[in-house]
Amino acid sequence: MRLPAGSLKQLVNGPLSREVMGAMLLDACRARFSEKPKYMTDYNGKTVVPGAPGYDPNLDSGAQGAMYYPPIPWASLTDTADISAPYAARLKEAYEPGLIRSEAGIARGRMVNGSRLEPKGLVTRAKAAKALYFMWVLAQVPKAENDN
Repeated sequence: MRLPAGSLKQLVNGPLSREVMGAMLLDACRARFSEKPKYMTDYNGKTVVPGAPGYDPNLDSGAQGAMYYPPIPWASLTDTADISAPYAARLKEAYEPGLIRSEAGIARGRMVNGSRLEPKGLVTRAKAAKALYFMWVLAQVPKAENDN
């Protein structure tokens, strides 16, 4: 993401929890962007629906204009009281634009809304890699060829 050197050094080493990862993603986003990336704004509600030009049934998500930000509001999450005080405000700020989402109860190929953030849950290498790739995508120019 071409972050300035040392921009995330205030984070502690050790096992990565979801609350720490959310804070880290927010810090990286703040360090890299002065405004929301186009992937977070320009494509909200742009799902091509059946009957519209360019509709492809093989790419149909079943959504009618899916939005980028999380479909479950912060206030509807059931475990926000479990967040450690030093991370509470930053995790909420990371959740609201969709930098981190509820993964409890989601299902592959369907838009299913989770209700738990699981802030104390440990992040696997695969989930951390997915989050890093997601942040890398945010830093790219939409619709541009790249193989960095």
